[in-house]
Amino acid sequence: MQMTAMSSCELSHAYRRFALIEAGMSSPLYAAWAEACAESEQILTLLRQLPKGKQQPNLLFAAVRLHLGEIIAKNRFEERVIENWDIIRNTIMRRNTQTNEVARCGYWLPILSQIHGPIALIELGASAGLCLLLDKYRYVYGQEWLEPRGQPHTYNSSILIKTVVSGAGPQAKRYPEIA
Repeated sequence: MQMTAMSSCELSHAYRRFALIEAGMSSPLYAAWAEACAESEQILTLLRQLPKGKQQPNLLFAAVRLHLGEIIAKNRFEERVIENWDIIRNTIMRRNTQTNEVARCGYWLPILSQIHGPIALIELGASAGLCLLLDKYRYVYGQEWLEPRGQPHTYNSSILIKTVVSGAGPQAKRYPEIA
């Protein structure tokens, strides 16, 4: 099923959000590139021609780095991406990104919380075991809060995972007992 491409406004907002939230504290280069994309009608137009799943910043920036290296100057980024769009687009269409985020624990917790008794978790992949700590994170499911070990919700007590709830399914009312 083909997903509808985002409008230029939505795409610009997504890239600004990426610059601020995703890359802001960890990658000044990607934050600058995301801002350049958000401000460039030409880049937004090119991105809108891609399927929705291929419009993500990480995929674009990986293709740019592969073919163009590190472009530091924000004003040169737009020019170089537009000049090299065909090769960048071909790479984007052939590749996918795989990010390892603890946010996926928000999907696993409701299922794992249905298991009574101790469970053992094994994680395969590049997340460095962060998803094994799902009982250490705080969660918000709609208006429902779930706190590790009865801690009050303070932002410095643990990682907060906000999850959008839609449809029926198991609800996380407790943490599973992890052995």
